[in-house]
Amino acid sequence: MWLLILAIVILFISAPLTSYISLCYGHKERYLRPMIFNRHETCFNVSDSLLLIAGFGALFTAAGWKWGLAGLVIYWMLVVFVLMPIVSKKFLSF
Repeated sequence: MWLLILAIVILFISAPLTSYISLCYGHKERYLRPMIFNRHETCFNVSDSLLLIAGFGALFTAAGWKWGLAGLVIYWMLVVFVLMPIVSKKFLSF
């Protein structure tokens, strides 16, 4: 049970970071991206990858492969349809 809670917490931490990174990569010109992203791009990518691997690894271990796949679908729906519009309005308004 604790591993499942840990997986959910890790994925909730990773979701806003994933949306921020994907929206920053949407701008083709580097000068349109936020300065913090240009300066710490590698750190953002590595931390997001580690959080995703740890979160989904814990989710698949705790809940099994069927619920792990369902969690994967729910995660991407949350990121794409809920968090990306919020992040684009709050942080990337230029």
